[in-house]
Amino acid sequence: MPAALPVRRRRAVLRLTRWRRALPRLTRRRLAAGATAVAVLTGLVVWAVWPEPPGYTTEDRMLTVRTGPDSATPVDLDTTLYLPKGASAAHPVPAVLLGHGFGGTKASVTTDATDLVEHGYAVLTWTAPGFGRSTGQIHLDSPDYEVRDAQRLLDWLAGRPEIRTDGPGDPRVGVVGGSYGGGLALLLAGYDRRVDAIVPMLAWHDLASSFLPEATGHGPTDGVFKKGWAGLFFGSGTAGPSFDTPRPSAICSGMFAPAMSSTTATKKKNLR
Repeated sequence: MPAALPVRRRRAVLRLTRWRRALPRLTRRRLAAGATAVAVLTGLVVWAVWPEPPGYTTEDRMLTVRTGPDSATPVDLDTTLYLPKGASAAHPVPAVLLGHGFGGTKASVTTDATDLVEHGYAVLTWTAPGFGRSTGQIHLDSPDYEVRDAQRLLDWLAGRPEIRTDGPGDPRVGVVGGSYGGGLALLLAGYDRRVDAIVPMLAWHDLASSFLPEATGHGPTDGVFKKGWAGLFFGSGTAGPSFDTPRPSAICSGMFAPAMSSTTATKKKNLR
């Protein structure tokens, strides 16, 4: 057995020598080629996962509109216009007016806005009066205030060359919104015939009846006050959304119109 060991070792060394000869030599040229291949492969991977630039542009601006029963009260609305990159005077596109829920701002509907603009619609979002950076007071979708504000936004859209129109001052437009924005969509369509389509989600047909339901036909003044629902509704409006700077109570700071504030205070007093 001991005499056979050197023979086995020689055979193992011979096999190892043959394998080494069969392997390619690591020359500078081969190292450079390998590094180039790795760099190209890395570039392809980065290109494959690199996010594509958005197919739209945005414009943020404060729009001053005239509101109120006599259309004489100026209100500054914080707006964002989303435009598909192909929209132009030569290729106008239909528009969507996108409203937010009570207590929110235009930032609340950013995801919906980007989804719509990527489908080829121009989208105008805005913060309702009394919320966020917009001025004015909360009138709970009053035809003389919030609805009139939205009508002025329709006028503004009709003046944009990138927006398709059905006639002078008449944009091709749909109105979309949830909750507070859904109620506005219903009311705006009822007050302005220029609205071509609406998608009201989680909206009310009568806010007073929602808070004070009454089944005998006497109206909400004789209804039962839904304290929990009203507390959630007005609480969300006074606290502000999580992405905005916290602010004091909307009622205390005057964000609610005086009539809204006195009505809410009366209801609270009656519950004590």
